[in-house]
Amino acid sequence: MQTAIRPGLSLSLPARAMTVATCLTVLAACQPDTSRVDSAEEAAASTCACPDRACALRSATPITEGRGLLMEDYENLPQEEIARYEAAVDRITDCLTRFERG
Repeated sequence: MQTAIRPGLSLSLPARAMTVATCLTVLAACQPDTSRVDSAEEAAASTCACPDRACALRSATPITEGRGLLMEDYENLPQEEIARYEAAVDRITDCLTRFERG
């Protein structure tokens, strides 16, 4: 079965599948990398769930001692994603402060 792309030109089924796969790959590559934002949110959740200071420090360390967002993140991520990251870091700080106050 062939589908006409324009008069006189058509693609076979394998060629159409390859075209679709290529388009999806290109679209996926255009999506910003939110892995650092996701990691910060996971760290905030685990830090705040800790029963003691030692556990909270272990959970927070990848974020508190990490590089944070990279310059490319600030250039490529939408403002909502940057706000998510900053909110997660604020939650980590609040939860660590809870243990400092006793």
